[in-house]
Amino acid sequence: MSASEMPDSAPERQAVRRVLLENAETVVIETTYPKGGSVPMHAHRFPHVIYVIEGGTVQTTAPDGSVQTFETRPGQVLWRDAQSHGTRNVGSTTVRIVEVEIKHAAMKLTGERTPRMVTQAGLEWIPDPLDPTRSAALLVGDPAKPGPYTLRGRMGAGYALGLHLHPGEDEHLTVLSGTLHWSTGAAGSDAPEHALPAGSYVVFPAGTPHRLWTTEETVIQMTGVGPRTYVYLNPEEDPRAKHPAAALGAENGVKVTPLAKETASWDGKPIVYPQGKPEMTALLVEIAPGAQTGWHHHLVPNFAYMLEGTLELTLDDGRVKLLRAGDELPEVVNRPHNGRNVGSSPAKLIVFYAGVVGTPLSVEEKKSLLDQMTSGGAD
Repeated sequence: MSASEMPDSAPERQAVRRVLLENAETVVIETTYPKGGSVPMHAHRFPHVIYVIEGGTVQTTAPDGSVQTFETRPGQVLWRDAQSHGTRNVGSTTVRIVEVEIKHAAMKLTGERTPRMVTQAGLEWIPDPLDPTRSAALLVGDPAKPGPYTLRGRMGAGYALGLHLHPGEDEHLTVLSGTLHWSTGAAGSDAPEHALPAGSYVVFPAGTPHRLWTTEETVIQMTGVGPRTYVYLNPEEDPRAKHPAAALGAENGVKVTPLAKETASWDGKPIVYPQGKPEMTALLVEIAPGAQTGWHHHLVPNFAYMLEGTLELTLDDGRVKLLRAGDELPEVVNRPHNGRNVGSSPAKLIVFYAGVVGTPLSVEEKKSLLDQMTSGGAD
């Protein structure tokens, strides 16, 4: 919701706001913060100007929990980009401000007037900064910045996003492949659960709690007007909390993109570090179209990150996992598996091994358990 859509309830010490003007172009709001007064988490969907009538000390809290404190003075004029935050007067005097939001400042794409096209082959998949447990490919815009955006989201089987809401934006989702499950209640509650197959569409109005999960690899398309904000009803379910590096942001020109934080390999078995003198190894692996690694197993934990191409992994029990550029994988240990390039271009991946001195990284298998079962026995 925009600043003009903040709740009207007025418990003790809540700030008082008055809409002075609103039309199709702008909204002007006067807000008075008594000592200790606050406005809960809300979204300014558009750039805005702040004029300080009565100054003091104001504290803002971002959706990620970061806090900033500002000293304001009468007559001060401030410019703010579209953003989400909660605000509190932490000083000893009343603070009064006027905010002017410019509704159309963020609605244009880039000023371009030529068609923009993205093909399937041109998608660039990266870990989603707002949810590092899934991959994202931007088509236009950026959900973290003001303005319209469209992106694709790709979730593996077993993906789950806890109960959350978007305070200032309607969420529009179209299922392109797989099946997306959703509910407006917590897991285990009486709230109905729904399944959306490929071709389905759902919209969650701003402020509507909902959770999402998958049972198979699923690709969705999202559209909206940024900046996009997630508020989790249980902060511990925020996937960014499981990837602390994401909280570093891009300060001082440093951008940190979380890739993975795992406690089990992709077959579900816990990761166990070997005993002995530690030895770290990194390999760049390139597999030609149609080529295979051959059946093998690893003796030590390792982690793979796909750089290019498409790789199909098959376990000895027949389970198959597909890796594309931008995907990460905690590899299986002491379990036969085979990798095959099923794409039309070379598959490139980096593999990091946490091994011990003197222990091989991989051991070749003569025949997988699956082959033994289908051919009537081992060699």
